Amino acid sequence: MNTNKEYSIFDIINMALQRWWIVACCMIIGGSAMYIFSYYVSKPVYQSVGTLYISNVNKTNQQRPTDEISLNEIVTSQELLKSSVEVLNTSKFYSHVKEVSKLPYSPAKLKGMVTMAARNETEILEITVKSDSPKTSYILLETVISLAKEEIEWVVEGGSIKPLDHASYSSDYLPRNIGRNSLLGALVGALAGVGLIFILELIDTRIKSSNDLSENYSYYILGEIPSIAD
Repeated sequence: MNTNKEYSIFDIINMALQRWWIVACCMIIGGSAMYIFSYYVSKPVYQSVGTLYISNVNKTNQQRPTDEISLNEIVTSQELLKSSVEVLNTSKFYSHVKEVSKLPYSPAKLKGMVTMAARNETEILEITVKSDSPKTSYILLETVISLAKEEIEWVVEGGSIKPLDHASYSSDYLPRNIGRNSLLGALVGALAGVGLIFILELIDTRIKSSNDLSENYSYYILGEIPSIAD
């Protein structure tokens, strides 16, 4: 077959319909593989969440009337929160966390378990820890919260840093979304099946009809021998 031929989306769909059983098999294989992986192979994930309040309005500023706390100070507090996240994401900080927590993980591994973000664009920093053990999540988050105030104040002068919610301990793991993962695996399998069919079509050099002959060779077709049913 001429590999220089351009194929439209309708040509590809027609190929897939003609060999639908390949697509179906790939869907079953992909969906089954993701189901087995999600249910039997992947480990449960346990989550612990805590919060810090970070503001540049220190005790001296808090003695002023409320109307003197300007919008600029609020914006500065939000910028302080962003800087605090950068401070708490350093290798130095997680080396300290490892030393205090005694957890059997490298600083880089501990850092990968932690995510930090402002809650609803406020001055509240939400810290989330995810791991394969509820005890690990609890210890790691509690250590991060306990060390955060000293670490931030050591780098950034002024401001107010207070823990709002300490680490929560939960023995219930997060949903593993087995159904969604299986559906995604089936979809990927279907796309792989269509791709396989397209490759098979490209490497198939057989002449199947007069159209194939006229498209690939500059010969005139004088006639066709009709097929005779038995």
